[in-house]
Amino acid sequence: MGITAKKQERAGLVAEARKIVDVADVENRALAADEQERIDRIFGDVDALGSAIETEERVAQAEADMNHFGRRTEIEPRTLEVETVIGGDERRSAFRHWLRTGDRTELRALEVGTASEGGNIVDDEMAAAIVEKADEMSFVRGLSNVMASSSDVKIPVESTRLAAVVKAEEAAYAETDPAWGQITLGSYKLTTLTKVSEELLYDSEFDLGGWLSRAFGRAFGLGEDQLFLTGSGSGEPTGILNEGGVGNVTATSATDITADELISCYHTLAPEYRNGNVAWVMNDSTAKEIRQLKDTTNQYLWQPGLQVGTPDVLMGKPVYTNSNVAATATGNIAAAICNFDYFTIVDRGRIAVQRLDELYAGNGQIGFRAYSRLDGRLTQDAACATITMA
Repeated sequence: MGITAKKQERAGLVAEARKIVDVADVENRALAADEQERIDRIFGDVDALGSAIETEERVAQAEADMNHFGRRTEIEPRTLEVETVIGGDERRSAFRHWLRTGDRTELRALEVGTASEGGNIVDDEMAAAIVEKADEMSFVRGLSNVMASSSDVKIPVESTRLAAVVKAEEAAYAETDPAWGQITLGSYKLTTLTKVSEELLYDSEFDLGGWLSRAFGRAFGLGEDQLFLTGSGSGEPTGILNEGGVGNVTATSATDITADELISCYHTLAPEYRNGNVAWVMNDSTAKEIRQLKDTTNQYLWQPGLQVGTPDVLMGKPVYTNSNVAATATGNIAAAICNFDYFTIVDRGRIAVQRLDELYAGNGQIGFRAYSRLDGRLTQDAACATITMA
């Protein structure tokens, strides 16, 4: 059974549960024991189908990534404005030779801008493969406003808006002086490190570049989501859920979110911010809890996505689950709805890799350290609303 068929079957099961509940509502009675048992079985099947769909989509994406990596020779790097210093088969060959042997004799051209760090800017193909894997793992980057810069970026923020009012003929115009603030996006270094055995390193059949691309991409993607969602702002970016000025709904319970609270959170987000890249963010355990919630018209809030690669929706907006968002517990921010058009990510330069020849030599291993420099920030507090548990 294909992904589309599974999604259609899942939607049919949800509709069946809806009918059972509707019959009980029309007859003004509670669910009978066999009806409740049937609904429990239905949602067990729904969860199983959801897991199967997620697995198939991940496999399909991985296959697409591998095919893409194998045939593409000229790839646009993540940065848009930084000068490309790597390119051509000769330099690519030199970089891969260095990865496997540590021989730096042909690597001087690759050290532009990173010699002081002891690292080497990766070739275009590997950089793009890392970025693609990171983007696959990080939904925040895919929804946000991304730009490149070689220096700090100062973003003007309008805190008082212009207002237009009706005036009689020849009447004086009403003056509005907009107030402006400023957010500065700087640079934080996101790093990761992995080790490769000497046996694998010297095995010509081992695709070292491809393996490192996937490993680094996965690490950067997961690391970015953590920073951009829950970063403390102290020595790291300020995450969306730690912005102090966003709208908030406080749940009445420490462990459960009600349908009314989700609706209130949705409407806490001002109407002008409800269009664009708007999405819900929550822990997977929270998503599991609210899948059976209904609105005031007795309709399920959660609507399963039917198209391949399309996320489920909550009140018409896609839902993304992430383990960095806290589960429902006292004082936790357990869910948020945000317009990611107002979250800006700045990339500073290109991804770089350092080979560590001596650090793990005693264990017969070679280390590889990778780093990227970036920052991210919500530029309008009104573009996000959260639910905090009691």
